Amino acid sequence: MMFFQGHKYFFPLISIRIKLLQNILSITILVKLMIKRNIVRLCTHCRSEFSRQEEDILNHCKLCERAHPPERQDKSYKYVCFTCDYHTYIRTDMARHIRCHTGDKPYKCNFCPYSSKTNKNLVHHLKTHTGEKPFQCELCSYVCARKSHLKLHLKRKHSNKSKDSV
Repeated sequence: MMFFQGHKYFFPLISIRIKLLQNILSITILVKLMIKRNIVRLCTHCRSEFSRQEEDILNHCKLCERAHPPERQDKSYKYVCFTCDYHTYIRTDMARHIRCHTGDKPYKCNFCPYSSKTNKNLVHHLKTHTGEKPFQCELCSYVCARKSHLKLHLKRKHSNKSKDSV
């Protein structure tokens, strides 16, 4: 869920207009209530209605952005999450972020029921099926599928050895 700098949305059931980016705490509380009730929002710039579905919101903002480009200020963000304080200039980053609120996991494994919010996590998961373990410890025979696992291994098993060797 996002909005553009300078946009105003009309919330019909509450009968108020909110100038976005003012009093972000009260806006967040208000929007959380509206999300629970699945209230439809209406953009005052183009009068488009949209639900809380990720695709509806992203498509709406993409269309509305063409008709009403946001004014770019030095410290303003193009996309700001309604539910939390997350903000970004990049549309795909916002799409990925929205999944943490919607629970959507579009990346599915072809071999098991696993699904993921990001393609990167699915690629890591697929290594469990292929048995690929490209990361090897230089101090012992430990091998693993993720670089983060190797870093953790080095920290837990060899932190004293690496300090002594320096």
